[in-house]
Amino acid sequence: MEKENRFYENTLFVWTLLFIMPPIGIITLWVIKFYNVYLRITLSIFFGLLFLNYLGMQTSFIRAVLLVLIVNLLWLRNIDINKHKINAMHKYNELLNNFEINEMIKNYIIQYDSPTSSYSYLKHFEEEIVKDYPLTTNKFTIGNLEEIYVNTIFKKLDVIKQKSEIDKDLINNYKTNFMMFTKLIIKKSELGSEKLTVYYLWTLLKQISIDYYSVAFLNKYGDLFQNTDLKDLVKKYINIDSLSKDINSKDRIMFTYYLMKYDFKSLDLISCSNKLEIELQKQMKLKKEKEFEMSLKNKEVEVNVSI
Repeated sequence: MEKENRFYENTLFVWTLLFIMPPIGIITLWVIKFYNVYLRITLSIFFGLLFLNYLGMQTSFIRAVLLVLIVNLLWLRNIDINKHKINAMHKYNELLNNFEINEMIKNYIIQYDSPTSSYSYLKHFEEEIVKDYPLTTNKFTIGNLEEIYVNTIFKKLDVIKQKSEIDKDLINNYKTNFMMFTKLIIKKSELGSEKLTVYYLWTLLKQISIDYYSVAFLNKYGDLFQNTDLKDLVKKYINIDSLSKDINSKDRIMFTYYLMKYDFKSLDLISCSNKLEIELQKQMKLKKEKEFEMSLKNKEVEVNVSI
């Protein structure tokens, strides 16, 4: 767990001071050193002039300077954030293609029963991460570099809150193992921040789980799905009785990851699983209707033969 910041070491607090008490806000801005020097100078001039304007020293020059500074600030903000977003994705791809880290994550999945192996535990584990390492900002990430990096590579699962029985001891065990893993990756990734490493590692774990479980599915059931078109995968899955249809079963999880890799490529596990559930229900209904129809036809044959 990261050390908690003091109340004044918070972007919201600094911005509140800048608006309601500009002189104190400007001093706090320089003491805490949130942003780069150029941005601090720009903000100091802007809020300084704004304060003078508030005191009644209104001139057309001050208003013109304020307007120029606002435009300049927005322009700089956009350039700065885009630059950091590119760097964030570059770092993520660098780690994703790092053979040593890739192998470590795969071994972690195999040996420590990763939370990505379960639909339910994936949701709950991510909720624990967000709770332990809250994202204080989202779009307004003007100078918090860590927040820009996290919001660029991490996409929070969009889930509907549902009550479900969860083994808290298992969740705690997941957290213990994951944090030990995080400490290892901090050194190898050179990310520096624990919070940043947690989100990078979690995002990498979710991505590499797609490759790992889709390959595991192919190795185990590839022969049964040979020469099957992508559009017929769910129908084929339904018709193989030996494959479990339970949402948290290993078969279903592996099949969901398989679809994420080869069919539903733009979806995360939760979205893909929800889409799969709809398709499964649809195919199961069609299967039952077909079986019902066939049973009636068989009965009709038996009646005709007996007559």
